[in-house]
Order: sequence, then C-alpha cells, then structure tokens
Amino acid sequence: MAAACLPTVLLLVLAGLGDWPEPVTTATGLGMNTLILFAWGARTALSVGYRRTSALLAGAGDAAIGVLIALANAVLK
Repeated sequence: MAAACLPTVLLLVLAGLGDWPEPVTTATGLGMNTLILFAWGARTALSVGYRRTSALLAGAGDAAIGVLIALANAVLK
C-alpha cells in the first residue's frame, strides 16, 4: 500500500513546492495513477502466465476500475 501511494505523494509535494495550479495537478495525478494501475495490472497478469493480449486487457480493466472509482468519488463529493 505504501509503495502504491508514493508516486502520488511525490507529485503532491512537487506541486506544493512549485505552486502548481490545482487543475493541472489533479489531471496529472489522475493520469499518472491510471497509467500505474494499467502497468501493474498488465505486469502481474504476465507474471502469472497470461498471454500478452490478455495481460493488456487485464491492465486496461484495472485502469478502468480506477477511473470509475475516481469518477464515483467526484460525483459523491
């Protein structure tokens, strides 16, 4: 869990130090987290024996779930 949040924490620290505008920081964070979910999902699927196409689909599914969670969070707030 800690390793999964480190890229986002680093982004937020850099945004605070660089006085980045909130929309840019939010979009960058969401994009970065979506790419990380995709990469980790695909890599994990490959490591357990999925073929390349199936692994990419698994990564895309993980990324889609992450985006849906972010959207649901935005709607609920």
